[in-house]
Amino acid sequence: PLNLIKNGPYGSPEQNFYHYRGVEVKHGRIAMAATLGMLTQQNYHFQGYLSPSENLQFSDVPNGLAALDVVPLSGWVQIAVLIGAHEVIVKQREGKAPGDFGTGYFGVAMDDQ
Repeated sequence: PLNLIKNGPYGSPEQNFYHYRGVEVKHGRIAMAATLGMLTQQNYHFQGYLSPSENLQFSDVPNGLAALDVVPLSGWVQIAVLIGAHEVIVKQREGKAPGDFGTGYFGVAMDDQ
């Protein structure tokens, strides 16, 4: 109906493929970081307060989905804003390989490799 079948939402089929490949790489990296986070939280908790106003320490927060009920709403809002800012600010670099967002790794730019 919106001529999306023929050209797709990003123009030509090549542009669509390029966009979707970059999104796939970004989401794959997020999934890997989430997996590491799930494994790390079993063995380590930050010291200090998660919410000083509610006297909630990091050690008081249970692992996994049980944390959804313990973390205050303002904490979830901060996480959502950070994720949204990342999606808006970090963009695919034009003319570069899919997934090259120009951020580099451990101080080494992707162009240096």
